[in-house]
Amino acid sequence: MISILQKEMSKRTAMLAVFITSSVWGVLWIPLRYIEGFGLSSLWANTYFIAIPLPILLYFSGRTFWRDKAHHWVYLTAGLTIGLGFMFYSLGLIVGSVTKTTLLFYLTPVWSSILGIIFLGERSRPRLWFAHLLGLTGLALIMNLNHTGLDLAIEDIFGFLAGVFWSIGSVIIRRHPKADYLALNLSNYSFAVLIGLVGVLILGLPTPSLYAMAQALPVGIIASCLIFLPAMMLFFRVAQYVSPAVVGILMLSEVFFAALTASLFLGETLAALQWLGAAFIIMTAIIVTTSDDQNT
Repeated sequence: MISILQKEMSKRTAMLAVFITSSVWGVLWIPLRYIEGFGLSSLWANTYFIAIPLPILLYFSGRTFWRDKAHHWVYLTAGLTIGLGFMFYSLGLIVGSVTKTTLLFYLTPVWSSILGIIFLGERSRPRLWFAHLLGLTGLALIMNLNHTGLDLAIEDIFGFLAGVFWSIGSVIIRRHPKADYLALNLSNYSFAVLIGLVGVLILGLPTPSLYAMAQALPVGIIASCLIFLPAMMLFFRVAQYVSPAVVGILMLSEVFFAALTASLFLGETLAALQWLGAAFIIMTAIIVTTSDDQNT
């Protein structure tokens, strides 16, 4: 897989890959809930899940990370900002409103568009902004957001910051296509684990037992190393040559598949408006992947 990712895919194939990758993230709740079932809190489960592939990343990219001095600051800044995005998103889901945290985080394509115009010289295109509006409308419908749920609390800042930091990291990655994508993953995973542990300390969460972590390890290895690590590797590689705004829009597929799998496995019935929102997200993906200008 590593040799395959080294080659640059066509823009349309790369965008389809991001859509599929984000869809895989939409079922992340399944292994995380399984891990939580052994007594790990949400943040501990997230941190543990991300820590499992670190030895693999160290083996394949540790030397590159240290030797590639020309891109050291890229690895550090991109890893830190995306790691912060993960941390704030996780905290928002724990201490704030899941609906508002998700909605605020998925303002990511808007921030990515603005940052792309400023730092990457990308042009502002009406078709892309229409895709933003359609996708965010679909997200609001899926999340059952209404006017009574628009009041923001102080803890909702976590969702907002998560989207901003993720956008900054995506722009850094796009600006430096020659950086090693495996080293970028190593930095991102390392910072995410470090920041997760800081979050655990801030919230005063009890440390899970070694027995509980050992019980959760087999499923953690399968899900984290064999499914989600390749998906993250693909995401980072594609983010090096596809617009951060487009990547952010296609990431909305995560919400669609999270809602769909929750409906299938948890019996959470989707209302007609939620299905309409899902259709809007699919339409958004079609709009950006069939655009004549693949560099938007």
